[in-house]
Amino acid sequence: MSLRNLLNSLKTFLGGTSFKRQETHLAAQHDPEAEPVEECLDDELDVFQRLETELEEGEFACTICVLEYEGLIHEVDIDFQEVIEAFSFTEVIEILSARFDPDYSWSVQARDWTGAKHSHKYEQSAEALEAQHLAHEAQQMQRSGCQDVEWAAF
Repeated sequence: MSLRNLLNSLKTFLGGTSFKRQETHLAAQHDPEAEPVEECLDDELDVFQRLETELEEGEFACTICVLEYEGLIHEVDIDFQEVIEAFSFTEVIEILSARFDPDYSWSVQARDWTGAKHSHKYEQSAEALEAQHLAHEAQQMQRSGCQDVEWAAF
């Protein structure tokens, strides 16, 4: 059973409509004579299915994790999946290094077109983390100082 069929079955079981039925309903609302368009309504589902299929030469199916505000109360962990075209895993690392600010820690786990698995992790240095925390703390102090002034004005 494909992931799309599983999601449709689950959605139907929970009382919703399947993607295909929903598209037919939406098309009928706008134009009763219109043919239903069979496009997937969920781009993430397309990427997910693409990652599970065979890759073409020069493609890497990547799961990328980015950690923002590391060590702070409102730490943000962002995970996403993407197919990256590159000649080697070293090139994938270069692409991601250029994309992400060095102020973030990040990691990637990838599968190449031959089925080989690769992984890489970039962690901020302790000094960079400390500098980031101090800058964030100063920013918070400045915000709270401004809020006190606003409250005093009312």
